[in-house]
Amino acid sequence: MFRFFILILYSSLCLSFFYCSKTEENKEFLEDNTKKSNLSTNLEVEKQQNFLNYIILGDRAFKKGKYRAAVNYYTSALRKFSQKHELYNKRGIAYWRLSLYDKAINDFERSLKLFPNNSKSFYNLGEVYAIKKEYNKALNSFSKAIELDKSLLKAYYKRGNVKNRMGKYKDAIVDFNYVINRDDSHAGAYNSRGLAKYNLKRYNEAITDFTIAIKNNNKYIDAYYNRGDARYKVQNYFGSLDDYTKVSELLPKNSLIYLDLAIVKEKMNNLVGALESYNKSIALRTNYDQSYYARGKLKIKLSDYAGAIEDFSTAIKINPKRGVFYLKRGEVYWLIGKQEDACRNFSSAFKMGDNSLKLKYPRCFIKKK
Repeated sequence: MFRFFILILYSSLCLSFFYCSKTEENKEFLEDNTKKSNLSTNLEVEKQQNFLNYIILGDRAFKKGKYRAAVNYYTSALRKFSQKHELYNKRGIAYWRLSLYDKAINDFERSLKLFPNNSKSFYNLGEVYAIKKEYNKALNSFSKAIELDKSLLKAYYKRGNVKNRMGKYKDAIVDFNYVINRDDSHAGAYNSRGLAKYNLKRYNEAITDFTIAIKNNNKYIDAYYNRGDARYKVQNYFGSLDDYTKVSELLPKNSLIYLDLAIVKEKMNNLVGALESYNKSIALRTNYDQSYYARGKLKIKLSDYAGAIEDFSTAIKINPKRGVFYLKRGEVYWLIGKQEDACRNFSSAFKMGDNSLKLKYPRCFIKKK
């Protein structure tokens, strides 16, 4: 009986020891797995934070104009967040700034696949298509952006600009009116509406719009230039001269504005001033055939025939396929009595399509027997 009791006690102690041992093992096992789980979670959080840092670094690089670096950071972030439409939009804009337009379009389209109602991506698509002169696609993209967000004034403005480029001037004016009615300080909208009216030959209305654009932004070069053109059309040469002069002050290294200044001065019969402006234009851009051609015509008025011939010859050297250059040089030769030289130039002009020369100078086209 006593031995049986001892045996039971011994068994109980063994079972108790076994249970305690297993409990300690289980506790250690749970603690070990908890540590592993926490470690795994911490690594995942740390990894995710690293990818978030790529986005932050990308945004900073973009703001600094380091678009290539921004692309690399956004690409790294996309390895983790491949379903984030905002990232494709960000990278698309960076590609756009790098003039990598096809890659930009691809990213904007991927953004739209993830979030089809994103007006910003449609707007960005419109911008890039406009740069590529794919105007129908640009028009559709801006229209879709407007459909999704009617408060997006810049989409109306950009769509209006696209319509201008497509020759849809009346439709463009509707878009610019919409912008101006909601923001009457929008200088760009006034300037663009003025351009539409200019192309519709509503010159005085265009001048009014350009003037308001300048009032809203007194350094708006395009508005001064466009108003100068419109004033020239209505024969307000003094006003045109003022506007072109202002542009030359804002863009002193632009050769074309001096060409325009020369033309309006010549129209005002200020031939010496015109010559000075032609000289300035040519000094800034020595390979533009039209400047030499225009100066050559002025030199005829100034009776500088040798100088005229020299200018027409330079224009021909730059662009030998313009028949009018040969025609003008031929006329000068004819004027100074060098008929053989004149006829050679008329023959060249005739071959390039000026059929009237046979009537004007029949002597040059008599076939020798």
